Amino acid sequence: MSSGDVVGVDGCRGGWVAARLSLKAMRFTLRVHKGFAALLDENADVSRIAVDIPIGLSECFAARQCDGEARRLLGERRSSVFPAPDRHMLNFDKYSAANALSKERCGKGISQQSFHLFAKIAEVDACMSVQLQQRVFEVHP
Repeated sequence: MSSGDVVGVDGCRGGWVAARLSLKAMRFTLRVHKGFAALLDENADVSRIAVDIPIGLSECFAARQCDGEARRLLGERRSSVFPAPDRHMLNFDKYSAANALSKERCGKGISQQSFHLFAKIAEVDACMSVQLQQRVFEVHP
C-alpha cells in the first residue's frame, strides 16, 4: 500500500541521497543509501521515486528522443542534458576505451563527466523492472 509520499534521488559520493516528502505531514527527510537497491527497499511504500539518472538505455547506440526534446526545451541550458550512454558502454572501467567505442559507433566521443556517471547509471539499470517503471521515473533538476 502506498504511503502517498514521494522521493527525489540523486547520486552522491556515499551512494544515493534521497529526499522524501510526506505529503500528509508536509515535511521531508534526507537519507543517504549505500546502494540503489537498498534505497528502493526502504522506500517500497512511496508512490513515486524521481531519479536524476538516465533510465531506459539504448542497445543500438541510438540517441534517445527524450534527451533531444529536453535539450530543445532548455534552450541555453541544453548542455546540462548529456546523451545517455548505450547499455553496452556501462561495462567499461577505463574512459579511453569507452570513448574509443563511442567514437567508433557514433562518430563522437563522450565526456569524462558522463563516463564517471556510468557506475550509477548501471546500478539503476540493473534494478529497473516493468513493475518499477510504474513508480520510478527519470528526472532532471
